[in-house]
Amino acid sequence: MLFFREVRGIDLGPVPQVAIAEGFAAARDWAECPRDAGAVAFMAFRDGAATHCGVLLPGDMLLHAEGDETRGGRVKVTRLAAMQRLFPDLRFYRYLPC
Repeated sequence: MLFFREVRGIDLGPVPQVAIAEGFAAARDWAECPRDAGAVAFMAFRDGAATHCGVLLPGDMLLHAEGDETRGGRVKVTRLAAMQRLFPDLRFYRYLPC
């Protein structure tokens, strides 16, 4: 959400907090897409819901944030292949107005 708001200047409004298969199938303006720059990668699924996401950059790099209340947070750029080793089930979606 921050990427879209701060970098693209787009307020996504409420984002569904449900299982990805149900939430994005029902969500307007989002569609599953091929793996390409600008797509949002959803990963780290728990009970059908994605718990981590990032934006795919050119060169198969993934912009994402990590951290928690005790360690703080930071934004990282990680090779997509490394993320796929950690999270083999990556699903790519595009926000259609973009």
